[in-house]
Amino acid sequence: MEESKAIDTTTFEKEVLAHLNDNECIENTETYQAEKAITKDILEAILKSLSAEEYIKLDVIERKEIELTNEGKSYATDGSPEYQFVSKMELNESVDLPTMEGRVGR
Repeated sequence: MEESKAIDTTTFEKEVLAHLNDNECIENTETYQAEKAITKDILEAILKSLSAEEYIKLDVIERKEIELTNEGKSYATDGSPEYQFVSKMELNESVDLPTMEGRVGR
């Protein structure tokens, strides 16, 4: 069983080297991995192996993703609690706090 795994790795190494020969680089390993239907772990092992043997040079580019939390998403759509509160006020109106809290859904 280990033998077939080694054969697959060799095949993928050849594919990676052929791709690099034709294209000079792999712009995005995530895209390449999806196109070739191989796992991230296998591709990473192949690239590290080829790099260690000095067949290729790796340039690691970190990508950071920023996502809103659920609270942040609600602020993006409805505004901050302060905005929601103030937007429910009427000009020259005198209102007690429980009434205002009822307007903003608290």
